[in-house]
Amino acid sequence: MNKVVNQDFVAIVTQNGSSLNYSEWPIDYDWSLVQRLEDSITDDTMTLMDVMEIVSRARCYKDSTKEYQYASTKMYKESYVSPAKMPKMLSTSEYKTLLHNTMDYRIRDYEERRRKSERIIKNKYATDVIRYIYAEAYYNTIDKIFIDKILGNNEIRLYSTEKIGWDSKTFKVTSDIDIIVKTNFCYGNAAYMNFSFRYKDLLITPYSDYITYYYARIYSIINCTRNYCPQRDNWKKMFEFIIELSELATNNIDEFINRWLVGEINSMIEGLKDMYDNTSKYINKISALKNEDVDFTYIRIFLISGISQRNIMVNDDELELSFLGEKLSGALQFIDNLKQAELLHIDEAKAIDTILCLNKKIKPRLENGVINVNKDIEKIEPIEQEKQKILNGIQNEIDLYVEKLRKSKSYLKKTSNNNVHKKYSDTELEDLLRVFLFTDEFYNEMEKKKVYARGEWNKYQVLLDGRNSFKRELISYINNIELFCRE
Repeated sequence: MNKVVNQDFVAIVTQNGSSLNYSEWPIDYDWSLVQRLEDSITDDTMTLMDVMEIVSRARCYKDSTKEYQYASTKMYKESYVSPAKMPKMLSTSEYKTLLHNTMDYRIRDYEERRRKSERIIKNKYATDVIRYIYAEAYYNTIDKIFIDKILGNNEIRLYSTEKIGWDSKTFKVTSDIDIIVKTNFCYGNAAYMNFSFRYKDLLITPYSDYITYYYARIYSIINCTRNYCPQRDNWKKMFEFIIELSELATNNIDEFINRWLVGEINSMIEGLKDMYDNTSKYINKISALKNEDVDFTYIRIFLISGISQRNIMVNDDELELSFLGEKLSGALQFIDNLKQAELLHIDEAKAIDTILCLNKKIKPRLENGVINVNKDIEKIEPIEQEKQKILNGIQNEIDLYVEKLRKSKSYLKKTSNNNVHKKYSDTELEDLLRVFLFTDEFYNEMEKKKVYARGEWNKYQVLLDGRNSFKRELISYINNIELFCRE
């Protein structure tokens, strides 16, 4: 069975003298109790009362009121994750109430409805207990490592965390080298996991990632040395890379500068030049989705230079322009970082000149792109407006028909068992009207037309929004170039 970081062990970086080492310290938890709880989840013969009986026998957990900001059993990219805490032991009456409140009354058969409800509340309870057991064991292990100093003379520098929300740990490897590890777990797409390596106050930036990975965001490259996908398997990868980089900087500073600064800068500059000269080679790597249903053929792509993704649409001829505009104008953001390289006697002027030169070359093409997109928008807008007009007309016809029925109450002949003279409340009348409309042929035919018309309008609305987004992107590239390339 594969061991899981922060459930079965804590990943640790220790320092002894100038040497850093990676190790995995085991977490001691009640494995047999966790196994029984996991078995209960798949055993449909067991109830919530059975699960609570299992927990009750493990007296150390029965009355626990602690809470832990502990993510484990949850994905790091999940949202709205509450702290790990022991669920309440329920009385028989509380159990019956919870069972009743969880039932899905769309299921007509009572026994099937009850079984589904029982399965939901039992599984949630068992899962919450398992998560609490892992959380308590994890923090007990951390306490042993730091308070009892079970690792002897090895000084603990970093350890894997499961903390929900933002966390940061900093330590000095030497007087010249600082490591900062930052995480933000269980905040959806805002989750991250990265580290920064500073040598004499200069952040070691992975410039080459900007070329190697199309989806490498500029802001994350500038702000950290490595940005990892937030998942548990990456703790070991991150810690081992930190150790490798630290040892190189400590033992061979000349190789470190040439490999991680000069080499990275040169790779980015050569990559940008190749990207400009051989754009199609890079375009082939981009995953694109074509909209075949629209009269204009466009490709939907997601720009990733900023913090948020932006949905734009470009035609085949514009895809290269979109790609180059984003990459070249985005590279301007590296200039301030490149200037700092001079602190280590690295000649950054050639790299900066190349970035500026490439942006001056692409600027006229971007400006011409804005002109062409404006022409396209002028063609699409009247089509989109006509489609919306058709949709609105169908909706108005439906509204008039329903209002006519509401006033005449003619639907009562079919929905009230001919009891048309009974005094109905407004709510009852609306309910009877909905029942009538559910089977009314004219109403349902008009609803079908409305669904089709909405789909036709939505195609052009999405297309128009995407084209306007592309126009704004081109303008933002131009403005960025003008900001950095003033004569």
